[in-house]
Amino acid sequence: MNRYLYVLTLIVISFFVQGQNIEEKIIGIWNFKTYNQDSNISYYLPVRKLKKKIRGFQFKEDGKVTVRINGAGCAIIDEKGNSYVSLSNTEGNWKLIDDNFVQVKFETFMGVHTYKVTISDGKLKVIEKEIN
Repeated sequence: MNRYLYVLTLIVISFFVQGQNIEEKIIGIWNFKTYNQDSNISYYLPVRKLKKKIRGFQFKEDGKVTVRINGAGCAIIDEKGNSYVSLSNTEGNWKLIDDNFVQVKFETFMGVHTYKVTISDGKLKVIEKEIN
């Protein structure tokens, strides 16, 4: 009986999530998962908090976004010879482009970044990146 209740709950939740528009789905925190070089798409998964050593986004309801991104522009080598990428947070804005896409804008030492973002299969997808 519990198994059937569990399956029914999952079905109801999936219908609710499918009915949400992208403005509702995007609110929250997303950490980087993988990058597809062939399609030039970065994938992010929903999480409870931004992790210190992983790129990510925190989308807020007021159109603001915190972006955890490479802070130094290149890998840093510590005193032991280990290399790593230094990440830092920067603030930006997001807005709805149409029913399926959101534009994210933020600034770093490299210039103004503009990303085109969507959500599919429970993953946030950064499908276009531009730096001016």
